[in-house]
Amino acid sequence: MSQFRRRRLASAVDFIQKETLAGQLGRQSAGRQPPAPVPHRSPRGIQPRLGSQPQQILHRDDREAANRDTKRFQSRLRSAKLRHGQASVEDVDYRTARRLDKALFQQLATGRWIAEHRNLLLTGPCGVGKSWLSCALAQKACRDGYTVHYARVPRLFADLELAHGDGRFAKLFRTLVKADLLILDDWGPDRLTANHRRDLMEIVEDRYGRGSTLITSQLPLDKWHEVVGEPTLS
Repeated sequence: MSQFRRRRLASAVDFIQKETLAGQLGRQSAGRQPPAPVPHRSPRGIQPRLGSQPQQILHRDDREAANRDTKRFQSRLRSAKLRHGQASVEDVDYRTARRLDKALFQQLATGRWIAEHRNLLLTGPCGVGKSWLSCALAQKACRDGYTVHYARVPRLFADLELAHGDGRFAKLFRTLVKADLLILDDWGPDRLTANHRRDLMEIVEDRYGRGSTLITSQLPLDKWHEVVGEPTLS
């Protein structure tokens, strides 16, 4: 074989080997899976706790809502001006000999009678705790979201007389009428004047069906007609 033919044969063999190697490499590359992406890591190997952030936000919202409710309750309690601001239905002593019906009082503590705009009378002899019990119900009403106004009857009538003279009557009247619960403590035994009867009737008429009134008195009910002093109003 001539030297020229041997050189062409060697070139052809070298070409075939290169094509075969290239095909093998191509098939290997085609069957190989792409490398998996490297997961992102936070600096210093600290992984973010994504699940804890929404829970923290919820806890913060709950605390803020509780703080707002507490502030509203404290505002209602200050506005009520209760005689016994620390009285509460949880502290009632049912062992005291005053014939207090525990089941009935606990039912009153639910505040349903306030929601239904019903009225309540607490009567009994002096010293049995009528004012304290009325303030305990009032404090519970403030906790339940109701507005309350407390007034001792003798002082209330004196304030109403002054309000007629100095121009405050309209404002005081609105305060008495718009409260969800109006407490008239220590009704009687003094007889009402004509002005007292007029103011009382206006308050009662405007509150009818719109709010609840709690009256405490040491007078038996059969003596109330004498206090009012007007049979047509009794």
